Amino acid sequence: MTLQARAHTYHFFTGGTPLMYAVLIFLAGLLVAVSCTREPSAQERAKNLAGASLKMVRLEQQALARGEDPQSVLGQAENIFLETVRLEPEAVAHYLKTGSGTGREQLEDFLAAASGLPRADSRDDPAAVIMELFSEAPETRGNTRGLLDGYAAAFQMCLELERDGTVMQDFLPFLLALGCPLTLRDLGLESSGRPRLEELAAAASPKTGKQAYSTAPFDYFITMIKIDSWAGKFNGQVTADTLASGLLKDPGLKPALSALARLPALRLGFLGDSNMDPIHWSTQAPFPDIVAAVLDKVNPKITVTNAGKGGDDSGEALARIGPDLLDQKPDIVFVMLGGNDCRHWGRTEPAVAPEQYRKNITRITDLIRAGGGRVVLLSYPRSPELDGADLEVFQAINRQLKAAADSLGTGYLDIFSLLDGQDQQEIYAVDRIHQNPKAHLLIARQILGCLAGMEV
Repeated sequence: MTLQARAHTYHFFTGGTPLMYAVLIFLAGLLVAVSCTREPSAQERAKNLAGASLKMVRLEQQALARGEDPQSVLGQAENIFLETVRLEPEAVAHYLKTGSGTGREQLEDFLAAASGLPRADSRDDPAAVIMELFSEAPETRGNTRGLLDGYAAAFQMCLELERDGTVMQDFLPFLLALGCPLTLRDLGLESSGRPRLEELAAAASPKTGKQAYSTAPFDYFITMIKIDSWAGKFNGQVTADTLASGLLKDPGLKPALSALARLPALRLGFLGDSNMDPIHWSTQAPFPDIVAAVLDKVNPKITVTNAGKGGDDSGEALARIGPDLLDQKPDIVFVMLGGNDCRHWGRTEPAVAPEQYRKNITRITDLIRAGGGRVVLLSYPRSPELDGADLEVFQAINRQLKAAADSLGTGYLDIFSLLDGQDQQEIYAVDRIHQNPKAHLLIARQILGCLAGMEV
């Protein structure tokens, strides 16, 4: 700018007329008004919602740590939060993009409710620790760091009291709709391998302040695995369909697939525990869902009901068999129960001693047959975690199952032997109790072969 121009500009601001001042004031006000009314971008909306979610999770856990009821701190905001995360992901995505849609009122009510709560910052809770850890990790992708609030909220919620998939199956799809990084692939850690994840977990644990739940290195490690597995399923990275694709291409299974394609319309049922549960973290899809995905491709006339429920022993499965399975009038039912029976052994309610287990299995079989269905009993695989008295009870339970199959004349698949011959590190999840996707594929393959050989 020339000296003359500078002088002219100076004169405009210092020696101008009242009209000039009025114009300047008007323009300044207009600029402020425009900036205040500017619609936030999709990324800003996403960051606000992720931040509000983290605030809610932190406040809830701070209340728990003090021995208080979270409702006393969060009030109605907690109910609004739980309702908000149940919104359809499509509605959330539409709101982020346009600021409108069917989810707008709910999402903006949530933001307003969260803003009215006290600050919830912390330097040593799991959320703060994991955010710092991933922000500094060289593998973490730069474009994910802006939405790490969402990952931190999911991590802390999952870590606290070992929350299960019933809670996370609402929260994680909500966070995925916001664009938050949740899988190891999203974070850039997919190829890091277990040693690197264990290294990160070991670094995080000592930085964590005292909590009302365990924050040992293994707790950090398994929480990373749980969130990766659940989120991978919810965002479509790994699903029953992607797992089934391997079986559909397996040359050794081709004769069975041809036989399955010729079967008439059938209703299949599966009754079991967490190793069948569709929302358990150990696999993106349990074997009943993989079987269903294969059949959907080769013979869609065959339908599948998966009545797997985490934590169930044979007595608990028996108690819910009506509404969960028999009401669907299955033609063939595959039953795999027993793992929780040996862990629940000795409790008075329900009674799960080996003799009671056999009675429960017999009653389950009778009820299925009374509805016109056939039964195939599956022996329960031994997990590496079982030892001592639990192992003795487990072996007794499996003997009772084989004896029940022989006396009742049911079908029988020896899943115990199928998996016992495998390298246990390759087929079990990191908790060494549940099976991983490789094991579920092996079981699904066995079941498909069994179905192909049935006369129906």
